Amino acid sequence: MDQEITVERVGGAVLVHDGRGDAAAAELAAALPVERHRTAVVVGAAAAAAVARLDPWVVADLDEHVQGGVRLLAAGAGAAAPGALPPARLLADRLGVEVIAPDGPLTAVPGGVFVPPPGTGWVAYRPDGGHRRGGPRHPAPWWQDDLPADLPPGATQVPLGVWVRHPDAPARDDEITTCPQDPARPVVVVGAPGEQPPEPSSVRIVLKGLSDAARDCVVLLDRTAAGLAQPVADELGAPVRVLHGLPTGDGTRLVHVAPDGTRTWQPFALESVYRPTAPPVVDRWVAPLPRLPLIAPAAYRLAPGWRVDVVARGLLVRPDAVEPDPAWHAPTGSTADVLLAAGPEVPAQVVAALDSLIAALPADAKAHLRVVPLSSLAAEAATRLSTARGKVAPVPTRSATRTFEHVIADVVVTADGRVLPATLVVANPRTSWVRATAEPTTLKSTAVEPTTPKLAAEEQAAEEQAAEESGRICGELDVEAVAQVRVPAQAVAPPHPVERALPLPPLSTAVPAMAPPPMASLAQATTAPPLGVPSVAAPSVSAPTPRKPAAPAVDEPEPADTPEAPAIELAPRPLPSVPVAPEDVPAAAELPPLTALTTAVAPPVLPQAAPEPAAVPPAAPAPALATEVPPDARSTPEQRHEVRQHLANRYDVAVRAVARLLAERPGMRTAGTDHSALVAELAVVRVFALNPSEDFDTAFHTCLAAGLRLLPTLRGVVVRGLSDLPAVGDVLRTPAPVLAVTAASDCALPGVELLIWTTAARRLSGLVDDDQADDVVLPAQTRLRVLAVEDGRVLAVEDGLPVDPALTRLRAAATRRADASLDPVEGSARWCGALPVG
Repeated sequence: MDQEITVERVGGAVLVHDGRGDAAAAELAAALPVERHRTAVVVGAAAAAAVARLDPWVVADLDEHVQGGVRLLAAGAGAAAPGALPPARLLADRLGVEVIAPDGPLTAVPGGVFVPPPGTGWVAYRPDGGHRRGGPRHPAPWWQDDLPADLPPGATQVPLGVWVRHPDAPARDDEITTCPQDPARPVVVVGAPGEQPPEPSSVRIVLKGLSDAARDCVVLLDRTAAGLAQPVADELGAPVRVLHGLPTGDGTRLVHVAPDGTRTWQPFALESVYRPTAPPVVDRWVAPLPRLPLIAPAAYRLAPGWRVDVVARGLLVRPDAVEPDPAWHAPTGSTADVLLAAGPEVPAQVVAALDSLIAALPADAKAHLRVVPLSSLAAEAATRLSTARGKVAPVPTRSATRTFEHVIADVVVTADGRVLPATLVVANPRTSWVRATAEPTTLKSTAVEPTTPKLAAEEQAAEEQAAEESGRICGELDVEAVAQVRVPAQAVAPPHPVERALPLPPLSTAVPAMAPPPMASLAQATTAPPLGVPSVAAPSVSAPTPRKPAAPAVDEPEPADTPEAPAIELAPRPLPSVPVAPEDVPAAAELPPLTALTTAVAPPVLPQAAPEPAAVPPAAPAPALATEVPPDARSTPEQRHEVRQHLANRYDVAVRAVARLLAERPGMRTAGTDHSALVAELAVVRVFALNPSEDFDTAFHTCLAAGLRLLPTLRGVVVRGLSDLPAVGDVLRTPAPVLAVTAASDCALPGVELLIWTTAARRLSGLVDDDQADDVVLPAQTRLRVLAVEDGRVLAVEDGLPVDPALTRLRAAATRRADASLDPVEGSARWCGALPVG
């Protein structure tokens, strides 16, 4: 032996070095996890030659120290030199045990080792001459064998998972090659700072190549400058989960890396879900300031009427009435952006609260702070921030703001029976607010031909001026329908966008020959204008005909007084098919004109007078079941089959929504062992949320009770409408599940408001459309004790919960709703109904 070689125990491993010590090898040996029935042998750089030639003294010492098999941590020990066998293969023959060795270089990562290219991984040699190949990671995560075998050009494996780069990208020494793996899920790293990004199709190939189990939990790490997460989601046609920075050592925060490779700041948004053709949703985040109260997922209360939303690029400060614009969802950058969206004004109280927030931000965020005003009013308010001197960016130009110009949406009938009226969406590029105008339609035979009404020049100029002064910003909603339709927002004060599909009411008589009856939902709102959509059975509606250009406003004759809308009986039965002859349909000129959205319209005449003229009659509760279903009921395969047969196409529509929910929240897949039961029960919950007053049978309610247990609970105040005023001390009961809405919603409820402090209500967000995201379900057999009746509002708490803290929260919620300007909305009757006492 030419040199002295020492073989000794270090922790659970054996260290082979030259006697002078090898600090790096010793540190690796101490950090390696202990394997059952196998001993790790770490070879120092100076002793590598002796082990490669199988020095007899070294082999004898190893024979004394190892127990069971051997994992030989020596670079290239598993690869064969030209004309020779691999050293690991020879060592397996000498020791008579299995020897596992890498076929390439070794890279030490926290908690393990990795075989980078050009190596392929670990090779296990048996004494009988057999061998098998494994992956490049040790310890091997569960997803290592689920990665795609064939990678596109430019993609390679790294400890985190797969790194996808442009095929022409040069080799680089990047810290991504030493980041520790996540044992729970693979990470697909996209691009690198300062280089050309890969094509979204390359990322799609990698994601498609994953196994089903790995695809359910994979996460993207987008390191491109312009952001490739949204194009990947659009290319894939499915939601993708995205990290907003490089994992740090502790694993609790992420850090953004600038194009020059320096670490900048730690984003508040940790993970987001990017959806095809829709804005991303923040799913994991850290609070920007611990003392700020949480009011919604990734949203905090800054001041009365103002909120702070956690977004990928930093924070978004906005009034409650201002909806985020899709263009504001830019990817995480090197600056910690504080986006400021102003309403009609920015009060001094809000400026002071924002100053305090910025002053309390972490040092890394303040060092890279940039205040981005989103309008001229916001820019003026930013100049009053004492903590943002010299850090205010210019107002984004029109090219940086998403605008819409004359987007026409026709009348469509969805698969679940909803009718979406034709809308004209017009964008004001100076203020980026969206004004939507519902349009009347004419019916010829079985085809619906929408026409575009013209506003008077004075009304249109007045609306544009008022919108420019208020700086109102409204969003858009992609509705699941036959066609993509943007649903108009309510243009009433205060500005709060309400976007929802309007249901077609059932008819008790034939369609009148004159003006068409209004929709059922419009019979409950006194401020919404009649849409003038003719009532027609869903199967009789065919594809809409092309829109004809409207005549100029100056050539349009002044309409006569608008006739009063005819009464319509709201019969609780399915919509019948009504044959309509072409000669029975009024021409477009006979239809009443559409008034401005800001003009109050008299409510339609109902067949029966309401108890109080000013109140809107609440919807009747669902008929009671002969046998009440307990909330812990479990569905059987026979019941689920019966429900599927009964719901027919409505079940298929609901299943598609459940599939999207499970794709965005893969953790819900583990909620039940039977996947088919999980899908069926969640689909029943969605059907109930869309039709809460329908008469369902016992099998449906059994599946509904099981599905509600799969959804997350809400701890907070919810609101429901009552037709009668209960007495203090009464205990109200829900014989079957009922819908309610969170108290944070600005929707006015007809009848008497019942505010409930609950810990058992189930959230519906993600399972229903965005316009029902604030809806919750109170399970069956929920008992509500009435604590007080104050200012016409009933305060109640779930029976068994502490009374004093609940009453404090209920009074705070009642005060906020009393001070707020609540807007009546279509469909609010689903939150209303009688609750029995006892």
